[in-house]
This record gives sequence, C-alpha cells and structure tokens, in this order.
Amino acid sequence: QLLLPPLKENDTHCLSFFFYQAGGREGIPPATLNVYVKENNNALGVPVFNSSGPAYHIWKEVELAVSIFWPNQYQLVLEAISTGQKGLLAIKDISLQGHQCSKTPHFLHIKGVEVNAGQTASFQCTVNGRPQSSVLLYLQGMGSRQAVVKETKPVNSRRYVASFDVENTTKGDSGRYRCIALSERGVGVSSYAELTVKRRYSSLFWLEVLTVAAFTWTKTIGMIRIKKGFILIRIKFPSDGDRWVMLIVDPIVVLMNTLFRSWITTALV
Repeated sequence: QLLLPPLKENDTHCLSFFFYQAGGREGIPPATLNVYVKENNNALGVPVFNSSGPAYHIWKEVELAVSIFWPNQYQLVLEAISTGQKGLLAIKDISLQGHQCSKTPHFLHIKGVEVNAGQTASFQCTVNGRPQSSVLLYLQGMGSRQAVVKETKPVNSRRYVASFDVENTTKGDSGRYRCIALSERGVGVSSYAELTVKRRYSSLFWLEVLTVAAFTWTKTIGMIRIKKGFILIRIKFPSDGDRWVMLIVDPIVVLMNTLFRSWITTALV
C-alpha cells in the first residue's frame, strides 16, 4: 500500500496520477490497483476505483474529484493486489491541482437519512455539471452495499440532483454512505452521510407495551385478558373483592400517561 499524507482542503480541487501495467500472460495484468479515499479516522471502506481488466501497456491518467472539505480530512490510499503474474505496475506524477477535474464531475453535498426497518432509504446527491451517459452514478456504503442511480433532475444549467434508493433496509444497513461518479477519466467521490435504520416494532410488541402501561396505570391489576378487541382487567376492590371490568382504552393515552408518570418518578428520585 502507498499512503499519501492526509489532505484538508478548503476549496474545490483535483487529485490525479498516472499508472502503468505491463507483462503478464495473455494480457492478464500483474496486479490490480485499488484506490481508496479514507475520510477522517474512519475505516478504509470500499475502493472507489480499481484497474480491473487487461494490462494497458501505456501510462493511463486517473482523476479523483474528492468533495471532502475542511474541517474534515481525507487520505488517498493506493493498493496493489498481485494476480500471480510476472510484470510491472508503476505509479507516477501524483499531483494536487487547485481547480476542478476536467473530465470527472464533483459533488456538492449529501444528507443523512433515517427510516424504519423494511422501508426504503432515499439519498440525494447534488452534482456539478450536466448528466452524461458516460458517467456511472451509484451509492456506496461503508459495508459494501450499493445502489445504482434511480433518476436525475436538473437544478439549473450547471447542477443536477441524483437520487438513490436503498430498499428493504435492515439494522445491518445502518452506517455511512457516499455518492460515486465513475467516468472514463476517473472518479468523483462525495463526503459520507449517515443512514439510520430504526427497529420496526411488531403488533405483538405494542400489545406488550399496552399491557405494561395498563398495569402501571391502574396500579391494582391482578390480571389482563384480551377478548373481542376489548381489554378485560381484573381489579381488586377493597370492599367486595375481585371483579372483572371491561375497559375501552385508547393506547396512545395510556402510553403517554405511563411515560409521564415514569418521567415524574425519575425526576423525583
């Protein structure tokens, strides 16, 4: 691996380098070049670029339009994975330019999303330039889950919005996601945004909550039964013993009452 010093940039910029592959049998490259963009002190994540395919036998330029700005920082990591073939993989002229990349789009921002488990998480990224058929847009998760672009909509003549859907979300999908734009010349990389997937509670869970709330609310409960949609509560009356009472209870009122009582108790303690 080749690790560049961490970069903390204020303005739009473009990273570029050249790589060369030669040797190998039947055009098989001696190694695969993976390029990572590591943000702050987070995990390395998934490569934003790799040189899969036949050996080029020419110096090939790669542009990196990274949209991570101060106070955040990022680090470029170049990694060579051997294919077992003899040959050469070389890198030269790594440079940082204080202007936009010429053939690779830059991102402006991406916002975090919060959904319940099972729902679809919709991300939107604002992109500089106009949509191009030669640019592949996709959403990349830190945990390797990806989503291709769903649609693009123009904002004005210089910007457009790309939308991505992460369907049937689970708790395991929670984490950091970013937008990637893969062009013929390089790759555009946005900053990360957080996906929060909350637990989806079943009807049985809410029945349990209601049961506990009813116990707390009445204080003198001996037993609860559910019959034909009604809540039957056995209450111990001091005067004439046990008696079954049918209550029609608003679950929201019961739950709010219980939470309020719990809050008061906690505050007093």
